[in-house]
Amino acid sequence: MHMTTGEYMEAIPILGGLKDSQFDKLLEICEKKDFPKGADIYSEGDRSLDMYILTDGILKVSLWGKEVSRIFPIRPVGEMGLFTGDPRSATITAMSNATLLHITKDRLFDLFEEDKDLHIRFQLGMILDLSEKMRLTNEVIVKMRSKVENKR
Repeated sequence: MHMTTGEYMEAIPILGGLKDSQFDKLLEICEKKDFPKGADIYSEGDRSLDMYILTDGILKVSLWGKEVSRIFPIRPVGEMGLFTGDPRSATITAMSNATLLHITKDRLFDLFEEDKDLHIRFQLGMILDLSEKMRLTNEVIVKMRSKVENKR
């Protein structure tokens, strides 16, 4: 799948507010990494020193050995831990061969230092992305609660 710069930026909420030149700067600090089916990208408890953007493939999110969700292209992976510094809260495993763009915390924060406007736009995108994840999580909780109440 070949996408234009604008299509990538539109498809990835945390990048949607970046200017083309800022997106290009971000791409310069990314490293493409391929993972085979079954490979762990992160394990619960790992240190949070980087993040990825999934460009191809499907990833499984597991907590305590149980699948809780899946990640599809084009989505960020590991972004919360990158900013909080907390250990990884889940294991992320490639369900198929997967291609991801790797971004280290050091390189990203150096870029933020160099371009304050990019930093602000990236953070606003993060807030929008995390808000969407919270909205979806709330929907799941409501559905689960309804199922439990219906079984009583």
